[in-house]
Amino acid sequence: SVLALNGKGYVTGWGDDWQGESSGPTKLTDLVAVAAGESLSLGLTQDGQIRAWGWDIYDATTVPADMGEVVHFSASYYRGTATGTDGKLRVWGNGSYEVANVPPGLGPVQMAHGGNYHVVALVGSNAPDHFPLTRIRMVKGLPMNHQVSFVGTADRFSAMALPPGISFDTITGTFSGTPTEAGRFNVRVTAEKGFSRVTRIIPFDSGLPRNFGEWRAVHLGSTGNGAMDDPDGDSVPNLMEYALNRNPLAAEQGPLVSQDTVMANGQTHLALTYDRPKEITDVRWIVEVSSDLSSWSSGNPATATTSIVDQGNTLRVTTRDAAPLTGAVPRFIRLRVEKTTGN
Repeated sequence: SVLALNGKGYVTGWGDDWQGESSGPTKLTDLVAVAAGESLSLGLTQDGQIRAWGWDIYDATTVPADMGEVVHFSASYYRGTATGTDGKLRVWGNGSYEVANVPPGLGPVQMAHGGNYHVVALVGSNAPDHFPLTRIRMVKGLPMNHQVSFVGTADRFSAMALPPGISFDTITGTFSGTPTEAGRFNVRVTAEKGFSRVTRIIPFDSGLPRNFGEWRAVHLGSTGNGAMDDPDGDSVPNLMEYALNRNPLAAEQGPLVSQDTVMANGQTHLALTYDRPKEITDVRWIVEVSSDLSSWSSGNPATATTSIVDQGNTLRVTTRDAAPLTGAVPRFIRLRVEKTTGN
């Protein structure tokens, strides 16, 4: 069989699939490398763990539990091999001709490959050079600078499939630039020394700001950037613009929230709907209700959330007044935004 991996961690296989080695598990979405053997397929996850599927003859899909972080792996004749950051070689599956019996004292192993009835290992004087597990988080629109971590020595680096807006210095191994798109990007980084090379897939997560400081840096810079400032003059302070996913530099005419009525238990209730960014961690959205515009209440039992709709980067939240509209007593509903941490 043949396996291919796309930039989002999904694997596609074709060819012989009599033991499911090509179709693969549908729930694996975080792979950074794959290997195909005889009725056996292996994948390496973003956290350095091996996943196996196909025919479990000789326990070939039963991966040893003590491998730790894997640096190099391969699949062969109903057999898997893997080398960890400790330089120890693990071989499992088909052990014909004692091929799964790793010679005592072998190591440190840099990498290994297997044939039908043999395994060949490259042995060095130190633990294998490797890129430690790394996941790089970026904010769309915010400049970044990150030097790759590498255990060992290298003459030069290279990188493939860079996120839009990001460049790579092949001498220092430094990523820099301003990401222009949000999403997951699996970047293939290689360190070279002489004829030796080590490759690692490093996940880059480019998303929207998660806190007011990041949002302020993306949109406002150093002026008019206080929580209660209003640089676009639309009477909506920055904190509210941030909490409701609005542009602080454009005087938008649309409503901040929408008010409607909903039915519950056969009665009509006031309801309020608003959109809030999913990534934000430093704000509370508080829906409050009142009968006199003087005394306000929030939370259970005063209000109840009726729906939360995932819209990709935002959540559309609808909250209703727990008290019904009877006509005898007026009801009012509003949204208050509160900063919880930081500046």
